[in-house]
Amino acid sequence: MICDVCEELDLVWPIRSPRELRKAVRVALDNLGDGTLEEVGNGPSLLEEAPKLLNPTEPWPDDILEYRFACTECGATYMLSCETYHGSGGDWAPVDAD
Repeated sequence: MICDVCEELDLVWPIRSPRELRKAVRVALDNLGDGTLEEVGNGPSLLEEAPKLLNPTEPWPDDILEYRFACTECGATYMLSCETYHGSGGDWAPVDAD
């Protein structure tokens, strides 16, 4: 169940280009910075990898990028994922609770 804090993030946002990936990274970083989201899981940290992701002259940190977040208010979870090697893209999306 989402809350007023994260309702604007509760959407599927397709990522089809490096520019769109950088925009999604900036949105996620803004929400981490203002305390709306926190990183969760044991995967790579967006905070650590953001400098490479935001620099268009740097190579991507990996072929498959996956970062997980949770709303600090209600716990709703979200994922930013992208396949960079073949260029098939990815998305920002809520993670369905089972």
